[in-house]
Amino acid sequence: MSDSMANERPSTWRLVVGPALITFLVTVVRVIGERNQWAPVLFNRGAGGAGAIVGISWLAPVFGIWFALRLGRAGAAPERMWTTILMGIFGIVAMMASAGLVFGLLHFKAPGPGIVFFLLSLASVLPMAWAWPALWKALFAYALLARIPVVVVMFFAMQGNWGTHYDATKPGTSEMSLWPKFLWFGVLPQLTIWVAITLSSGMLIGGAAEALRRRRRALPSPATT
Repeated sequence: MSDSMANERPSTWRLVVGPALITFLVTVVRVIGERNQWAPVLFNRGAGGAGAIVGISWLAPVFGIWFALRLGRAGAAPERMWTTILMGIFGIVAMMASAGLVFGLLHFKAPGPGIVFFLLSLASVLPMAWAWPALWKALFAYALLARIPVVVVMFFAMQGNWGTHYDATKPGTSEMSLWPKFLWFGVLPQLTIWVAITLSSGMLIGGAAEALRRRRRALPSPATT
């Protein structure tokens, strides 16, 4: 790899700052929409958000593509994309297996099995760094910059009982005091489960996008056939 190509590699910060700002703006719009009870299909206020269209979870694979293509064009990508794609699949399967174990067999509750689920979710992202370190760093940094503002919003939502998905919790937890509820339903899920989802989806879709770019680049142009 040439020095000029290596010099073109964008730093992790340069990669993620724009997507992080866009994600923050989406979070702000969602808070405003939910607090003003705008269209539920766009701003669902139920626990978990119920797949509302305006949300930041949809952005993870989109920016995974963005990061992967930027890094790939700069020469900061591994030779084999299949390992990145497989690691993305591994992360998703590991998350599903962990959820099945905790929810199906151990029954999710604090602090025992629930802590296991949070730790397994976070652990599932570690092997992905082996497949494509630069993309992993970008996705991990982006995940933190995306989710930390959500954690802050959830604290104020739970404190003020906003009636949004940020303070909606599962039945039977209304008697919990602020700090345990914030830790259990705010901090831990956002900084473990949602980080793992961001990494898994970003690695899978980003790796596939870079593989497709390389395939198209390798095809002979019409002028040469």
